[in-house]
Amino acid sequence: VQRRYNDFVTLHAALQICGKDLPLPPKKIFGNLDKDFVAKRKQQLQITLSAVSIILSLHEGDTLTYFPSSPFYSETVPLSTLGTVLPYYMNNALQNVSMFFRSEQTWDIVEPLKNIGWRLHKNYFLVKSKYDTKTPKVLTWADTGHLSKLSHKDRQSVLKLLPTLQHPYIQSVLLADSNDLGGVIIRNFTVQGSLHDYICKTKVKQHYLKKYANPKLYHPLALPEIKTFGRQILE
Repeated sequence: VQRRYNDFVTLHAALQICGKDLPLPPKKIFGNLDKDFVAKRKQQLQITLSAVSIILSLHEGDTLTYFPSSPFYSETVPLSTLGTVLPYYMNNALQNVSMFFRSEQTWDIVEPLKNIGWRLHKNYFLVKSKYDTKTPKVLTWADTGHLSKLSHKDRQSVLKLLPTLQHPYIQSVLLADSNDLGGVIIRNFTVQGSLHDYICKTKVKQHYLKKYANPKLYHPLALPEIKTFGRQILE
């Protein structure tokens, strides 16, 4: 896979949201095809990639996942989209959810929750029920992906079981269903966010790189909290 210097510039810009000081060699307009310069530039860019690779929280996002091999790093997609959940996937998910709600007319989309999670094929939306407009809900849309080997009937059967699972330590599923393109799950929206958000002292709607790559503050868990959360996870 070939990458130009401008690709590294865009990668560097996309990762700036994480707040890390990542090295990037300056651009050179003249003499940039000189063999000695090219060899030195390769070493400098390797240092850049090495610096990025040691930031574990960046490994899971679409920014790095697709940089080495993705066809999306081509001239057909603006490089300015690097480091975000590509607009194509969010727009596609929005269309699919809107179509899904045609048969589930008790729900309305409030707003998309962009970039709060790192999975490229998983998108989040704030939704509301027409019967409970005061309590915010979060909808997760996931493309069929590797589950495409399962028949639509089998996927639907599995998802239909989720609302029947009840446990005091598990957020109840209000709706779970699927169609040929993907599946939706609706739960109550927790303003405080996840345990990860709690530890990193972040806001749930922030970009996942800003939340987890280099949080300004950490909230160390006290021993009683560790015991409580540990027991809840194990149970």
